Amino acid sequence: MGTKRISFSDDERCFFITTSCYQHKYLLFNKTCFDILLTNFHFYNARYQAKLLGYVLMSNHIHFIIYFQDRNFLSKYLRDFKKYRVIASNVKLTQ
Repeated sequence: MGTKRISFSDDERCFFITTSCYQHKYLLFNKTCFDILLTNFHFYNARYQAKLLGYVLMSNHIHFIIYFQDRNFLSKYLRDFKKYRVIASNVKLTQ
Protein backbone atom coordinates (compact mmCIF):
# COMPACT_ATOMS: atom_id res chain seq x y z
CA MET A 1 0.00 0.00 0.00
CA GLY A 2 1.39 3.36 -0.99
CA THR A 3 0.91 6.23 1.45
CA LYS A 4 0.36 9.95 1.15
CA ARG A 5 0.21 12.00 4.31
CA ILE A 6 -0.65 15.61 4.93
CA SER A 7 -0.17 17.26 8.30
CA PHE A 8 -2.56 20.07 9.07
CA SER A 9 -1.66 20.58 12.71
CA ASP A 10 1.05 22.84 14.10
CA ASP A 11 2.15 20.28 16.67
CA GLU A 12 2.60 17.49 14.07
CA ARG A 13 0.26 15.02 15.78
CA CYS A 14 -2.76 15.16 13.45
CA PHE A 15 -2.57 13.69 9.94
CA PHE A 16 -4.73 13.04 6.91
CA ILE A 17 -3.57 9.72 5.42
CA THR A 18 -4.33 8.14 2.07
CA THR A 19 -3.03 4.66 1.50
CA SER A 20 -3.73 2.55 -1.56
CA CYS A 21 -3.61 -1.12 -2.41
CA TYR A 22 -0.75 -2.60 -4.39
CA GLN A 23 -0.88 -1.21 -7.95
CA HIS A 24 -4.29 0.31 -7.08
CA LYS A 25 -5.88 -3.13 -7.41
CA TYR A 26 -9.39 -3.61 -6.03
CA LEU A 27 -8.46 -5.79 -3.07
CA LEU A 28 -10.86 -4.45 -0.44
CA PHE A 29 -13.96 -5.97 -1.91
CA ASN A 30 -16.08 -7.45 0.88
CA LYS A 31 -17.19 -7.06 4.48
CA THR A 32 -14.41 -9.34 5.74
CA CYS A 33 -11.74 -7.01 4.34
CA PHE A 34 -13.37 -3.96 5.88
CA ASP A 35 -13.77 -5.74 9.24
CA ILE A 36 -10.04 -6.51 9.21
CA LEU A 37 -9.27 -2.82 8.62
CA LEU A 38 -11.60 -1.64 11.40
CA THR A 39 -10.21 -4.20 13.88
CA ASN A 40 -6.73 -3.12 12.88
CA PHE A 41 -7.58 0.56 13.50
CA HIS A 42 -8.97 -0.27 16.94
CA PHE A 43 -5.90 -2.28 17.98
CA TYR A 44 -3.24 0.19 16.79
CA ASN A 45 -5.13 3.22 18.07
CA ALA A 46 -4.93 1.70 21.56
CA ARG A 47 -1.30 0.65 21.12
CA TYR A 48 -0.06 4.05 19.92
CA GLN A 49 -2.49 6.26 21.89
CA ALA A 50 -4.17 7.56 18.75
CA LYS A 51 -7.69 8.64 17.90
CA LEU A 52 -9.28 7.92 14.54
CA LEU A 53 -11.17 11.11 13.75
CA GLY A 54 -12.66 9.94 10.47
CA TYR A 55 -12.21 7.43 7.69
CA VAL A 56 -13.39 6.42 4.22
CA LEU A 57 -12.91 2.84 3.04
CA MET A 58 -12.85 2.32 -0.72
CA SER A 59 -12.25 -0.85 -2.73
CA ASN A 60 -8.66 0.08 -3.65
CA HIS A 61 -7.66 2.70 -1.06
CA ILE A 62 -8.51 4.21 2.30
CA HIS A 63 -8.48 7.73 3.72
CA PHE A 64 -8.30 8.50 7.42
CA ILE A 65 -7.57 11.30 9.84
CA ILE A 66 -5.56 10.28 12.86
CA TYR A 67 -4.54 12.21 15.95
CA PHE A 68 -1.77 11.06 18.30
CA GLN A 69 -2.52 12.08 21.87
CA ASP A 70 0.96 12.17 23.41
CA ARG A 71 3.54 12.03 20.65
CA ASN A 72 3.81 11.34 16.96
CA PHE A 73 4.03 7.58 16.26
CA LEU A 74 2.92 7.87 12.64
CA SER A 75 5.81 5.93 11.10
CA LYS A 76 5.46 2.99 13.50
CA TYR A 77 1.66 3.07 13.32
CA LEU A 78 1.60 2.88 9.50
CA ARG A 79 4.30 0.20 9.39
CA ASP A 80 2.43 -2.06 11.81
CA PHE A 81 -1.02 -1.26 10.43
CA LYS A 82 -0.08 -2.20 6.87
CA LYS A 83 1.91 -5.27 7.86
CA TYR A 84 -0.90 -6.77 9.93
CA ARG A 85 -3.59 -5.90 7.37
CA VAL A 86 -1.78 -7.82 4.64
CA ILE A 87 -1.19 -10.88 6.82
CA ALA A 88 -4.75 -10.97 8.20
CA SER A 89 -6.30 -10.44 4.75
CA ASN A 90 -4.28 -13.24 3.22
CA VAL A 91 -5.26 -15.66 6.01
CA LYS A 92 -8.98 -14.79 5.87
CA LEU A 93 -9.23 -14.85 2.09
CA THR A 94 -7.48 -18.20 1.69
CA GLN A 95 -9.78 -19.95 4.18
